[in-house]
Amino acid sequence: MRVQKGTAVDAAWSSRLDVTDVICTFASGSRVFYGVVAEVPDPLVWDWPDDRQLLWVYDDGNSVKVWQECVERPRPSNPAWASCLRSIVGCYENDGGNVSYAVRWNGYACPTWEAEEDMSNYSHLLAEHDRACKCRGRS
Repeated sequence: MRVQKGTAVDAAWSSRLDVTDVICTFASGSRVFYGVVAEVPDPLVWDWPDDRQLLWVYDDGNSVKVWQECVERPRPSNPAWASCLRSIVGCYENDGGNVSYAVRWNGYACPTWEAEEDMSNYSHLLAEHDRACKCRGRS
């Protein structure tokens, strides 16, 4: 199954979730992760706190699912994680001008989405990414 606009996503917290945009992809081992914007398409279904979210999804061969690590995810604002930050593999700017970065961590299969303000200690990685940025969804 190919992940694209309109693809249904299995998520524990929502009865209906659709991909509205594929921002970037990332291969890790035999799995491909898709950084996506997803939303609840029915405005009357309010089983999710926000109607649009950045997520990492993958195709398990049967359906597209939200990726969830089995361990605590890294936090860029915590100095203890600084040595684990590997690279920035994508970015997304929403309609409100808020930027999130797709961050690759040592020891983790899938990147995480991190707010720009939480990445202030990594200006060298931000500058490197921004010079070569070809991400969709970024103005």
